[in-house]
Order: sequence, then C-alpha cells, then structure tokens
Amino acid sequence: IVFEEKSPAESGQEAPTVHLSWEGWEATSRTPADTLETVSAERLAQAGRTLALALMVLGRETRY
Repeated sequence: IVFEEKSPAESGQEAPTVHLSWEGWEATSRTPADTLETVSAERLAQAGRTLALALMVLGRETRY
C-alpha cells in the first residue's frame, strides 16, 4: 500500500476490507461479559471458514 506521505490511519490507496459479525454480537461486546470464556469455538471456526472463502473469491476476481 502506498500511503503518499500519509500515515496508515489517514489512508493511501483504497483496498477492500472484510468485516465479520453475526446476529447478537453486540449483546456482550465491550461489556464486562465480553471475556475469553464467552468465545464460542464453533462460531470462531465458522467465521474462519467464511473469511477464508471470502478471501479466496476476492483473490480470484479481477473486476468487482
């Protein structure tokens, strides 16, 4: 990425971004209940598979 004398926070060239979330994620996010013990291994695995597939498709497509 070329930042043209700007910091990464100020951005340079635009690049695609991917955000993963699921219904109900905000119920405990950034609260005292947001702990490692509440992380679902199954949901994390599903998110990883989804992200891997999305990145494979984005890497293959030349026009979007």
